[in-house]
Amino acid sequence: DNTRRLLSEEGFTYHMDDYSGDVPFWDRETVPGKPMCIVPYQLDSNDMKMWTDPALTPHQWLDYAKTNFDQLYREGEEGNPKMMSLGLHLRIIGRPGRIWALEEFFRHVRAHEGVWVTTRKAIADHFIAAHPA
Repeated sequence: DNTRRLLSEEGFTYHMDDYSGDVPFWDRETVPGKPMCIVPYQLDSNDMKMWTDPALTPHQWLDYAKTNFDQLYREGEEGNPKMMSLGLHLRIIGRPGRIWALEEFFRHVRAHEGVWVTTRKAIADHFIAAHPA
């Protein structure tokens, strides 16, 4: 709560250190009268797992990321759209033995209609415009 209060005091319009869901939402309680857009972060598809658990191969990461995407895409087709975030680090996914997995993931995503690949800030801006507090 203190972090959100400090961010609000400094003029930030969104916060992204929240693991509670798959879609943005408003926090209207932390700072009364100053709602903050929360853009959740999904830790499960972070490439850091290949760093902290070297036994996790790029093949396994790719399989998990594609499976995760496919499930969220199906939910979206059923009228319940979601967002998927990938935590990516140049020192991890950007290595020659791993970058191919990210390239393959993006090929997989591009094969699906209606997917918006963007930044977390753009997601927050869109949510704020589409769902005013």
